[in-house]
Amino acid sequence: MYQRARQRQRMTAKNVKTLHFIRHGQSTYNVAVHETSCNSKTNLNSPSFVDAPLSAKGIQQALQLKHRINELKPDSAITSPYRRTLDTCLAACENVNIEIFVTPLCGECMDSICDIGSPPQKLEEIYADKSISFSNLREVWWYKSKHFENCSNTSAFIEDFINSGGEKVRETRAELYKRADKFYNYLLAQKEQ
Repeated sequence: MYQRARQRQRMTAKNVKTLHFIRHGQSTYNVAVHETSCNSKTNLNSPSFVDAPLSAKGIQQALQLKHRINELKPDSAITSPYRRTLDTCLAACENVNIEIFVTPLCGECMDSICDIGSPPQKLEEIYADKSISFSNLREVWWYKSKHFENCSNTSAFIEDFINSGGEKVRETRAELYKRADKFYNYLLAQKEQ
């Protein structure tokens, strides 16, 4: 906290940045959680929810952002590598010519199976026609608790997650704050305003 306060004091008018945070559209996992709360028998630990994409409603929500993004005229966009965030960003920024940066530092707080992402190779295949680089991502780029340190690939991580019931996965508040500080420093290092 002290380090962050000192950095803020050093900021001058020439390096002040304007940030607009946008939450991703509704995902298929969000739909399942709602259905489960309405007495559905949906298995929320199903591998089908890994890196949950946008639902039909989520796609519409993302498309509705286009007009606002055009008004904002952003210099760039920063998104996490989750498919739901990438798809929200791509749909919302479709009419603006900006660079899109991908970093896991602004990803979800690891809490459920939908917070397990896709490996970089799969993301490169899905978004091959887009100008997005995933070269900075490790195979398992999302949060890994100590329990999962030996999981070197997505399949092993998913299997361990399901077998543990997801209980040994959650990111602690302290770990989340540490990641938030890294993201803050990442933002300060960006040349865009």
